[in-house]
Amino acid sequence: MSPEARQELAAEMKVFEEKTGIKVVVDTNTYLEQNVGTLDRCRALQDQWIGPRPGVVFCLNRSVKPVPFITFSPALSERYPEPDLSQAAGETTDAMTKVSSPENRMPVGVRVMMARLQVLEKAAHRRSQLFHRRDLQMIAGFGAFLIVAGAITLVIVRKRRKVDDDEAIQHHFPEVDVAQRFGAPSGGGVVVEISCRG
Repeated sequence: MSPEARQELAAEMKVFEEKTGIKVVVDTNTYLEQNVGTLDRCRALQDQWIGPRPGVVFCLNRSVKPVPFITFSPALSERYPEPDLSQAAGETTDAMTKVSSPENRMPVGVRVMMARLQVLEKAAHRRSQLFHRRDLQMIAGFGAFLIVAGAITLVIVRKRRKVDDDEAIQHHFPEVDVAQRFGAPSGGGVVVEISCRG
């Protein structure tokens, strides 16, 4: 890769990191130390260069294979679903294998990965906004339900109380002393008197 192309890619990676907070690291080697595999080197660089931040590391051992190992930091794996990251890695390696010039493979792969991560970032942002909007809708719906249920309960309780109050009302007629009228022993106050004589 020419120095100009390397600087251009580095500038793009810096802008990407400023926009998304995701650090992209590229390591290319022709020879590795004995007993150190490409994946081991990739994980070590991830710990060294990225640490606890979200990031992705490309490690390419040019003497072994034309596509790199791609590892994601744990923070990035928590940020996006694992299947989406695996799909992004697959799309990146597919794009890199289609490039005929070995010099241009890595820039193409890095750009594809950054574009895919930007799509994932936008989707995560939309999900979080939709989630908040959905929460508000659920809260408003639940509040409306409570108001309607409260009003219905209040109407039912009032009707029950009215019925109970109406049933509880007893009308008592006062005892009235009435004198005999027209010589009748039961006139006035007593209407019927039954007696049993033996």
